[in-house]
Amino acid sequence: MPEVIPFDDESPESVWKRFKFRVIKSGVLSEVSKRKFHLTKSQKRRLKSKKARKRQRRLEYKMRSFENHDREPEKKWVTDIQWPPDMTLKPDDSGYSGFKPQPESVVVQQEPSTHVCGIGELPVNGKPGTVLVKNKPDGANASILFGFPGGGVEPGEAPEDAIVREYEGETGLIINRPSLTDDVVFERKMGAHTFIAFRVTIVGGNPGNGKESNEIEEAIVKDLDSLMDESAPEILKYNHRLALEEYCK
Repeated sequence: MPEVIPFDDESPESVWKRFKFRVIKSGVLSEVSKRKFHLTKSQKRRLKSKKARKRQRRLEYKMRSFENHDREPEKKWVTDIQWPPDMTLKPDDSGYSGFKPQPESVVVQQEPSTHVCGIGELPVNGKPGTVLVKNKPDGANASILFGFPGGGVEPGEAPEDAIVREYEGETGLIINRPSLTDDVVFERKMGAHTFIAFRVTIVGGNPGNGKESNEIEEAIVKDLDSLMDESAPEILKYNHRLALEEYCK
């Protein structure tokens, strides 16, 4: 460090200023240290408190991101509660009133389900065609798209038996019992749900007189060429479109 010899009758403040100047000129300080070296004690205290306030603001912003009560809870909760909970109420034995997580033993898990449909051919103006149905609107399940006849598999029922029952129930047409190993055209798993499309053969029946015909808004027979035409408007549901593409390969 540089040395400074005080002059006669020189005040301590003057000696301190000359010492600072010699230190800065000597090059022993970094750029940041040079700036701080000029500050008085009060200025250093203000700088320190400014940095502390900045750190506090960052911490508060981070904590607010964890206290977003507007989003839905990630866990399953009982349905008769208020969200966000009223934290002003007095807590009971199990926690705040209106904020009771559902016990693990009571949490309703998604039951595995299987949906089946059948692609059966019928001639249309000398061209191969297939039967399509559109269900009647049912609240949130309303759809303007068509699909192949089919439905859900009941507990304990084989998918092959389910497609025979659903196909006849929706269209009145009787089909052969397909094979789960040879006649599956398309299969897709979506979590606990499974979608299976069968290749079926129509062997008889009375069109329009199925047991579930009242659930069908419209049933049509469409030729396969028009269904596969990319320039034509899309009328098939997504999974049924994928099944038809596999069927036509």
